[in-house]
Amino acid sequence: MRQRRPRLKQLVLGCIGIMVLIALSLIPLTRSIFFRNLGWLYLQRALYQQEDPAQATNLRLAGERFTQALSLNPSDKLAADGLGLVYLQYGDSARAVELFERVPDQSFWNDVARMHRLFAETSTMSTDQQRIIGGVAKSWCDPRGLERQIQAFTQEQLCDLAGEWTAWSKSRCELPAEAEAELDHRVGNCYVEMGNWDVGVGHLEQAGRLQPGDARIQLDLGEAWLASNKRTQALRAFQRALQLDPESAEALSRIQELEGD
Repeated sequence: MRQRRPRLKQLVLGCIGIMVLIALSLIPLTRSIFFRNLGWLYLQRALYQQEDPAQATNLRLAGERFTQALSLNPSDKLAADGLGLVYLQYGDSARAVELFERVPDQSFWNDVARMHRLFAETSTMSTDQQRIIGGVAKSWCDPRGLERQIQAFTQEQLCDLAGEWTAWSKSRCELPAEAEAELDHRVGNCYVEMGNWDVGVGHLEQAGRLQPGDARIQLDLGEAWLASNKRTQALRAFQRALQLDPESAEALSRIQELEGD
């Protein structure tokens, strides 16, 4: 009888453990995590099955699991981001952006969700511009690829998108000063062309700080100041441009025009 008691005790403890696990499985938060992880598993399979008939099934299952996770825990940022990616795969970029924006700034997941939102907004661009962006960068931080992305955005006057992509890239990448300056230069000119001179000047001034010897930046900065009717600041920028490039006929012409008034 004495030998049976330890075994009986182990059996009772085992049953209690199983009951605890079952109880935990019924907690909404735990179930949410379970469904969310299943969603990511199905989504991963779908993304690796580009030419496989099973892709549609896995994509549907991913969407269902993420939806279940969010119904149990609406604040599950990982599930919201995953569901956004599912919508993006279905071509519903507006719904995807809405889900990506649910991830708050202070969340550790915000950085990735922000990248996904940028991709979602990029998908609304024309096919020609998407072709310019696609297949250019060797990595996320390839300066040439980033420049082509910003070029595509600014050509369609998507200045806010270009500005946010530039900021995101700077926070993630160790870019050469020349590359950073080129991004700010393009974004600044975009805002100036759209009439948002204050924001445009800010980007152009930042580009000038990064590349103080670039006459092109000073010339465009002068034009931005002139467009916003800040003639004193414009004159200084044109004078700086002429110092950097004494053969600049445009800078000389602007200086003579401003000093003659």
